[in-house]
Amino acid sequence: MTLITRAAATALVCLLAAGCGNGGKIEISAPGDYQTESPVSDSPVSPPQPATAGTLVVLDYEYSYTPIGATPVPFQDYSSGQVVHIAVGTSILVELGEFRDPRSSDPTVILPVAPPQDAAGYRVTVFRAARAGTASVTADPASSCTRLVACYGPVDIAFAIP
Repeated sequence: MTLITRAAATALVCLLAAGCGNGGKIEISAPGDYQTESPVSDSPVSPPQPATAGTLVVLDYEYSYTPIGATPVPFQDYSSGQVVHIAVGTSILVELGEFRDPRSSDPTVILPVAPPQDAAGYRVTVFRAARAGTASVTADPASSCTRLVACYGPVDIAFAIP
């Protein structure tokens, strides 16, 4: 076997090996064309699970509320001025990213029941809809706006409890 034949055979084996590890596709990049991002995996990031029955879960600007006896409702965006109608006794779990600890506008209606940390160390504040009325849960941004830190408006979720 000549040197040229050996080089060609080696190149063919390398191309076939590369193709087999890439779903059978052989991709050749132009010189100077480099990969700058990791490839996308086949399994997407799982969305948060809907709230369990009798619970409302707030994650930054979205929420999920599932009344007792109802089918779980996926998370949906919360828009300013929207009123979420819940039942007396509903547990409200608030987990916020870049915000100060949430507080209730009327603790006799939306009662704080647990400090802002759960057993796993996540900052989750638990409230309970204690009686009929209207109240909101609010939280201010944790940091001020700068050119390096994104600006977030306060979280303000209004509740009506019949």
